[in-house]
Amino acid sequence: MGEHILIVEDDPNLLSTLEELFKREGYKVSIAKTGTEAIKIINNSEIDLVVSDLMIPGISGMELLQAISDLKANCQFIMITAYGTIETAIEAIKKGAYDFITKPVNKNQLLKTVRLALERQQLINENKKLKEKIKSLESSDLIGNSLPFREMMEKVKNVAQSEATVLLTGESGTGKDVIARYIHNQSPRSNKSYIPINCAAIPENLLESELFGHTKGAFTGADRDKKGRFELADGGTILLDEISEMPLSLQAKLLRVIEDKVIDIIGGHSKRVDIRFIAATNKDLQQLVKDGRFREDLFYRLNVINIRIPPLRERMEDIPLLAMHFVNIFSAKYKKEIKSMSPETLTLLQSYQWPGNIRELQNQIEKAIVLCKGDELKPSDFTDIRVDGIPKKEINIPIGMPLDEIEKIIISETLKLTKGDKNLAAKLLGIATRTIYRKINPEEQ
Repeated sequence: MGEHILIVEDDPNLLSTLEELFKREGYKVSIAKTGTEAIKIINNSEIDLVVSDLMIPGISGMELLQAISDLKANCQFIMITAYGTIETAIEAIKKGAYDFITKPVNKNQLLKTVRLALERQQLINENKKLKEKIKSLESSDLIGNSLPFREMMEKVKNVAQSEATVLLTGESGTGKDVIARYIHNQSPRSNKSYIPINCAAIPENLLESELFGHTKGAFTGADRDKKGRFELADGGTILLDEISEMPLSLQAKLLRVIEDKVIDIIGGHSKRVDIRFIAATNKDLQQLVKDGRFREDLFYRLNVINIRIPPLRERMEDIPLLAMHFVNIFSAKYKKEIKSMSPETLTLLQSYQWPGNIRELQNQIEKAIVLCKGDELKPSDFTDIRVDGIPKKEINIPIGMPLDEIEKIIISETLKLTKGDKNLAAKLLGIATRTIYRKINPEEQ
């Protein structure tokens, strides 16, 4: 069936005419004779368009339009009435109606309006799906099945629903910014702003203005008002990345923002803000406190919930999953048909210690994709990775061994490399996952 249209009309003749008209055009049709019936249908069904009379029993068509808006129903609305006035039309449009049709209804005009309204709804739905896809891609690097990863993600998911301040700790390249964005996206503030700022990337003399904002003329060069990151994050979340690099003079001002929810705009007034704070660092803040380089009171304010992000070398079994994720991304980006990684490549990746963590893995996969000349990544494509003592993964197969036995040996050895992950083994071998099941467990087929 096509799009779903709800007709709200108490005149049985017009109701029957419209129902037949829309069904003939291939639309799915529901009917209601009162506004109350219509609301029940909208609550229990996916409706793309409501076509309603203005004068219906119970609540009016205008009140139904308002109710749909209050319910935040994802549908368009066309008003039909015999009492067509400019004032009514304007009021309907202001309340969110797509268009306004007067009786007697011109069928061709109505169908044209319906098609345009549904095209608009389709565009809205596509934009919504695109936003959801972008949102999911923002956290797409959160891939793994190792115990350290699962333990971290359990903590991340629990804290995301709270308003608690979070301190993310971990080495450079482990994905602290990805975790911070994930926490925001899964929080009650997800429809508000997420504002990241790297405290190490902005010169000390500019950082205060960047955070707090300033008014025109507040200092030399301030030729206009500027909103700071704190004000932009009002109602949402701010990530203070590399918080260890924040100057002591600003740490005291940050403490006031966290405690009092007030910012002092440079050259201007104070303003109340509602911000959820996430801080991130690759340094030992407790040691910096002992060294007098970081305020102890600020540390405790930031360290309400501490989430340590494990380095890649502590979750080596996640490397095949992450590597294939990046292979898919960069194969599409560079329009290459890279379908798999050789077992030797996987051994290489899992033998390297990855001092740059996930960021380095992503970078190396991208380079390898660019250099790769076939449809399979090989160790020779990773020109910057050198590992001594990698165990050889050669299989000695005597001449004359039956092909079925050879296949079983190759599949078995590949499964050892992937630690039993049949989906990944299938990708490496360039075969279907069901083939692995069929070859190693024929009795289960």
